[in-house]
Amino acid sequence: MVKELAKQAVMVSTGPLKKGTLVSHSRIYDPVRQEQKSSEVWTEICNGAQNRARQRSVRLKVLSPKNYHNLGEFLDLVEMAILKKPEFLILPGTPLPGSKEQERLLCALNDYAGKIAFVNVPMDKEALNQLGDKVVGYVGMNEYGAGQRAAKELIFSLQGRSIDGVVVLKHEEGHFGHWLRIQGIKQVVEHLGTPVKEVYVGTENQIPVSLNGGKFGVITLGNRGTEAALTLKPEQIAGLIGMDMNPKVADAILDSRVRSTIIQHPRAQGILAIDQVLEYTGKFQEYFCGPTVVTSDNVRVFRL
Repeated sequence: MVKELAKQAVMVSTGPLKKGTLVSHSRIYDPVRQEQKSSEVWTEICNGAQNRARQRSVRLKVLSPKNYHNLGEFLDLVEMAILKKPEFLILPGTPLPGSKEQERLLCALNDYAGKIAFVNVPMDKEALNQLGDKVVGYVGMNEYGAGQRAAKELIFSLQGRSIDGVVVLKHEEGHFGHWLRIQGIKQVVEHLGTPVKEVYVGTENQIPVSLNGGKFGVITLGNRGTEAALTLKPEQIAGLIGMDMNPKVADAILDSRVRSTIIQHPRAQGILAIDQVLEYTGKFQEYFCGPTVVTSDNVRVFRL
């Protein structure tokens, strides 16, 4: 489905827009510096967008934070980008609704005269209404649906076995997309009477709480959470469901340490975001790239 969308979005004409900026909320991989703490997802989004921009003769500037995930630095970059007056902006709607960070982002975007495409992280409807028709659309995963699917995968993997609760491992704070995933998880799990606990693992992939004394199902919100969960003893985990995928996670799926992971096709997100801006017809559009479930049956197809 994602490949078909990408094919359909290719047009003969390039449209009037020739210069734009993509702003990431996480550090992308630099092959020269080779930083280890970079976002695989955002690196793929940027690669997809840059390749499509070159194909369509569009100049695309990419800005990303020096730190792995820093909302303050992300907002600085957005404001800096707007000062350069690009014809379009591609960025995530990361800050939580009603937060000071979202207020700052909306203030900057309200003063911006070009077109805006949100990618990877959606923005809530109230905020979209404030921005009006300058927003062309959203490309990314159905975040709430991804949470629901992860929870259903966990329940299926348990095959009727009882657990003491579900632990959700978070690796980023203040992230609207992750908040939506957690709501989806809770919607499925809590009506069964199973408690859900959120645990922050940080950028060091460390779990700050012990899971001793119980048997837990674990759902992660990204590769960093999955890698952290893999450091736990097998007897502590009744089932492990991840989100996103890198080589380590793919190997863990093949070794049956991870039951499945939910992926969002980041490279396709970058491709479609460029096409969405260039082919804007005056109507807000959404392209959902995922959620797609990866198991041992299909991991070799989707492995990066």
